[in-house]
Amino acid sequence: MLDRSRILHILGVPHDSVVAFVRLLYSSRFIISTCERLCVEIEAEEREEMERHGMALLALSHAYRVRWLKRRCEAGLAAWLSAARAIDVLKLARLCDAPRLHQRCLRLVAEDFAAVQESEGWRFVQKHDPSLELEVLQFLQETAQVCDLLLIAMDACPSRKVDPNSYFIRSGYLGWIWI
Repeated sequence: MLDRSRILHILGVPHDSVVAFVRLLYSSRFIISTCERLCVEIEAEEREEMERHGMALLALSHAYRVRWLKRRCEAGLAAWLSAARAIDVLKLARLCDAPRLHQRCLRLVAEDFAAVQESEGWRFVQKHDPSLELEVLQFLQETAQVCDLLLIAMDACPSRKVDPNSYFIRSGYLGWIWI
């Protein structure tokens, strides 16, 4: 018989996600996988867990300060990110202080904003989160300005070979640079 006084309830995430979180914490195979010594079948199993519970695992790893799992969750979520889920993952990345995932989401939104506008997440943001909507729209505006500046620079110096599809990063005081 189960003693109810020994049950720990973690609110805000599904039970299956909590079980996956505890299994990841106490399973040596996932720690070993960070050292890249595992076979493909275990990596496939981990990928499947990430697809099912990735968002909840990111929230749990942030809340309980499990850095290695948080990095893996960020990478896993970024790997299967789609335009339909970009805004939902962007909201979570903001809440969980995941800057790499945040930037990846913003880049995906900029690449396929038409598809993002059709998503349920974008409609929710428009109704309930004006600060995130403003952040996304400002990012889109900055991206468009950078593309315009790049085109002007390419016209001004036709001998320079610049790939217009290259990615841009914002680096502190240096402004925008392409990589």
